[in-house]
Amino acid sequence: MANYKVLVTDHNIRPDGIDLLKQNGVEVEILQAFSPPEVLIEASRDVDGILARAATITKGVLTSPKLKVVSRHGVGYENVDIDECNRLGIAVTISGDANSQAISEHAFALIMAVARNLFIANRIVQSNSWDRGRCYLRRVAQQDTGHHRTRQDRLSPGTSGIGL
Repeated sequence: MANYKVLVTDHNIRPDGIDLLKQNGVEVEILQAFSPPEVLIEASRDVDGILARAATITKGVLTSPKLKVVSRHGVGYENVDIDECNRLGIAVTISGDANSQAISEHAFALIMAVARNLFIANRIVQSNSWDRGRCYLRRVAQQDTGHHRTRQDRLSPGTSGIGL
């Protein structure tokens, strides 16, 4: 019999994290991401911990008398009722580094989109009036990225400026 029960509110949490809980004798219940609030409330009635990603943890979810911790997979507490957790003495944690790779990839994609004027190009295409003269699509390899270029960079334009 498991010592603790943890509700995982989003099925897309990495399996190795779920396996770690199970290997340590924790009973794990996993819901589909974006489950309706009533499903989340019902599933949380007798848990010791909640591991949430995108689910909103409201006062109604925090009813288990055994609940000790709500852990957010990601950064920020915007989807956790912090006031209610404080009132009930429930610890709230974040795994701030969990999404760092995805965030850096997203930031890189946005930088590239701005560098190439893709937002402007998209707006022109969406208006059904593509006019090459209205949108200059810059080449990133020709831009000064602010780093010291070496002879190797010049020989390999596919890797210049970015360091990928």
